[in-house]
Amino acid sequence: MSARIGGHVRCGPESGGHRCHVRPPSSSEPPRPPSGKLGKVSTLTGSTIGPFRITAELGRGGMGVVYRATDSRLGRDVALKALPDSLASDPERLARFEREARTLAALNHPNLGGTHGVEQQDGSTYLVLELVEGPTLAQLLDRGPLPPEEAVAFAVQICEALAAAHEARIIHRDLKPDNIKITHDGRIKILDFGLAKEDEHSSTTAHAPTLASPQADIATLPGAILGTAAYMSPEQARGRSVDRRTDVWSFGVVLYEMLTGLNPFRGETATDSIGAILHKDPDLSRLPPGTPPNVRRVLSRCLERDKSLRYRDLADVAIDLTTADAESERAPAARPRWAIALAAACLLLAGAVALLILRAPPATPASPLVAQLTAPTDVAFSLGSADPGVPRLSPDGTMVAFTGRDKNRRIALYITELTTGRTRALQGTDDAQYHFWSPDSKSLGFFANGLFRIEAMGGPPRRIAAASNGKGGAWSERGDIVFAPGPTGPLMSVPAAGGEVTPVSQLDARSGDYSHRHPCFLPGGSAFVYTRWDTQSARSLKRPEIWVRTLDGATDRRLVESDANAVFAGGDLLYVVDRTLVARPFDVGTLSFTGEPRPIAQGVLVITSAMLAVFDAAPTGSLLFLRGEAVSQDRRLVYRDGNGGEESTVVPRINAISHRLTAEGERVLVTTSDPSSGEIRTQLLDPVTGERRLIENDIPGVQMPAITRGGDRIAHFALLAPGTAIYVQETAGFAPPRKVAQFETRTTPVAF
Repeated sequence: MSARIGGHVRCGPESGGHRCHVRPPSSSEPPRPPSGKLGKVSTLTGSTIGPFRITAELGRGGMGVVYRATDSRLGRDVALKALPDSLASDPERLARFEREARTLAALNHPNLGGTHGVEQQDGSTYLVLELVEGPTLAQLLDRGPLPPEEAVAFAVQICEALAAAHEARIIHRDLKPDNIKITHDGRIKILDFGLAKEDEHSSTTAHAPTLASPQADIATLPGAILGTAAYMSPEQARGRSVDRRTDVWSFGVVLYEMLTGLNPFRGETATDSIGAILHKDPDLSRLPPGTPPNVRRVLSRCLERDKSLRYRDLADVAIDLTTADAESERAPAARPRWAIALAAACLLLAGAVALLILRAPPATPASPLVAQLTAPTDVAFSLGSADPGVPRLSPDGTMVAFTGRDKNRRIALYITELTTGRTRALQGTDDAQYHFWSPDSKSLGFFANGLFRIEAMGGPPRRIAAASNGKGGAWSERGDIVFAPGPTGPLMSVPAAGGEVTPVSQLDARSGDYSHRHPCFLPGGSAFVYTRWDTQSARSLKRPEIWVRTLDGATDRRLVESDANAVFAGGDLLYVVDRTLVARPFDVGTLSFTGEPRPIAQGVLVITSAMLAVFDAAPTGSLLFLRGEAVSQDRRLVYRDGNGGEESTVVPRINAISHRLTAEGERVLVTTSDPSSGEIRTQLLDPVTGERRLIENDIPGVQMPAITRGGDRIAHFALLAPGTAIYVQETAGFAPPRKVAQFETRTTPVAF
């Protein structure tokens, strides 16, 4: 398994919105349509590509499908890798790819799988590789650990092969037992330089060619991660730039696994593995008793988290492995224990965040994921608190849906296909927000002054239910949609095909409960988790809460406090606390936690006033999240008199949710939200002088204020459970407000 984490986002209306970069997960890349392209790949068996007759499919890799083929000119068998046809569509990228293929072909080392050349036919590109017979190291290790002397002999060959590649300025970046073969005469062969890159003086060069990526200008951006999770170096896991020392770390993991039969950092999920790499020391007590001291020292130094303390050259590792001495074992240097993903967060500038996609390791051998998501030109990600369209992974892990705002400020729903990198807008989704996927990944639900559904392939949207200002929905395997029709009130349920709308949760008036939102179904579709907001959390006296409820109402209980919403995936409930994304084991049978939370990433972006964190996870194990500061609704308050006078800035930055102006324009009532705490405040401004007055009161609940046309009174609409109370306050002297009415239903101000 591997992940590539990359891209940066410019935040805020002033910078034109957000921009993320994500490229497709190669591990789930399906074949492209035929004509020799990565399509119905079964049709390639028996076909001819240039002088090569394809005889069998050998396997599928991160960059395509590998076939056994016979070279009719030389009468030898080769491995033919079918590469994405997008490679051939860009002459510059293809030229870079061919340059690196020539570099690898020129290595000619006995322990490196040979590269014979590049073949093109019908617009598709194929890599011609040495066909290496024999088992992989992973297959050998399935039988158990190797004897120390055999492990060291293999390790020396691996070192010599990688040292030769490093001398040619090639970094492998995905060394693992699956990429190492043992020939019938016992020789090591390192294969699959599919994630390789040139080791330049600056390894963050944006234009370094890479076999892993047709889009080479993206492939080496800072913050990008390529590799297999359990074998990644700490700098890979943090998204930092890498050099040859990342291969040194991966080699150390492989050596440990050869000696013990265990990977020291493998976890149940990719996030477990990355957490172990960043926080857990390898257990050297598991090494067999006969392990020589010099081998133990080599392991300790290869697995230094601080790469400045690690070996710089694998040729030196080979020497140390074969040179036993009586030197007493040096105590390993102290290793800093970084908070997970903290280093990557340090790369972020003001107003910049990074989008990350990970893939959890499957039960079968881990497969690579390389993904980047890019908003179309002149489109910004829509992540404001008023209209959030958080990127959502499709359940099958092949697509990401998000809402974007174009240069004309029009919001629409977009889908990026991770297998091709193509992004397309869904017509008829103007003003879409809070979208969500169907379980089969074929449809999407979204809100736009109503609840709608639309096919992922496009077509006219269909209205399912009324929803004045929806705040999240979830689509069950049983064909029901649970949704929040507005910012206050309980959750409702409706058949995905349309029909009767019924309440599916109840507000608890005793606790001041007034908002249920962001539902997420658990496997089976009979229960879901959701976010509760009450009067205390609205006034920032405590966090919102994650609850779990069954559709029949037999169970409805609090699970944990959280900054925002929760998502279930891979046996874990994922949620955010103090902007740290955590994963906590959760039993869907008992609807309860079975373990303690594990940190996944810090600095996750939270849209506080919407109680929405920017992350998502798919049942396939893919995980997506966005780092950055809390999203604000910063606006510039501008004053222009009614006589066509010049425009003047009164307040350069104000995090405004709404504003109301008196008839003469002498006062402006502004509702603001603190982007860090989510606390909502009401202020009265003088548009000429910019003078502000904070309106303080002890009214319970969340307030939605209005002001009279003359500016002499303010009405506070307090959203309570189960209804609404209206308080009126005089602006002359600002005496305490008095309650004038109460309703059993939810009411919002229209005019005063």
